[in-house]
Amino acid sequence: MVKALQSLRRTTRLPRGSTIILFTLSLATLTVAVLTFLVFSEVQTQFEPLGTHTPCEIGVLYRGPAGIPALRSKADLGPLMQARGFTDGAEVGVQSGVHAQQILQAWTSCQKFHLVDLWGHQENYKDSANVVQDKQDSLFQSTQNRLQPWRHITTFHRMLSTQAAQRIPDQSLDFFYIDARHDYCGVTEDLRAYYPKLRPGGILAGHDFLSAAEIKASDPAQDWSLCMDGTVNAGAVKGAVEQFALDEGLTFSVVYAMNGVYRSWLLQKPTRMECVETMGGYGSDLVRPVK
Repeated sequence: MVKALQSLRRTTRLPRGSTIILFTLSLATLTVAVLTFLVFSEVQTQFEPLGTHTPCEIGVLYRGPAGIPALRSKADLGPLMQARGFTDGAEVGVQSGVHAQQILQAWTSCQKFHLVDLWGHQENYKDSANVVQDKQDSLFQSTQNRLQPWRHITTFHRMLSTQAAQRIPDQSLDFFYIDARHDYCGVTEDLRAYYPKLRPGGILAGHDFLSAAEIKASDPAQDWSLCMDGTVNAGAVKGAVEQFALDEGLTFSVVYAMNGVYRSWLLQKPTRMECVETMGGYGSDLVRPVK
């Protein structure tokens, strides 16, 4: 490099001492280039893991990322599960079993369905469904009778929803529907307890997308702001769903043609396309079944 600079000085007749200046500048340029390369290499090394995915979980069935459709009413949920090829589900808050019956009549591919309800009177719960215990016992019996045609695939869990969640394996459900307690605390507890039970790509839905003020305007006898522990939160179902979606970074949809105020909502658990393919998942109009 020194000889090249001396030759350049003789050729261009640069002033005495300019060789040192040029050498210094060239060395500085080389140093910057080397440092830039090293920094870039370090950045590349840091970001390489972002371009590689963690392994798909063994034994987990990943469902296809078909997204959330715009449903007219909750009556469309059963046909949606059937169209996706889903097989396992649950309803949290069954009461008379009418909605579970509606779902199962359309969802013929269902192989396992959990029915979760306390069927018991509860304190600090001002809801029209919180009837006296004798009525709860009668509802439980009539629900069993109503769902008798699906006795080979249904399992009743007569207990608190959080207790029943402990009996259902994580990532074992394609779908579950929440319609138990309507206060903010109760809905939040159910969302947190049952979301891990959902397979990637599965659908979570629920009823009564309302705040405490909205249900009070429709039915003054109900107060969904009151939690089981006596605390108050005006968000009720609507507030709990919105906060859960915000916390998890999810998008939810609300049915658009339901008569009255008691509308359902739904969302899809994120999935990974490469795991749908490699782990044999299906259940999407975007993904073919893997043999």
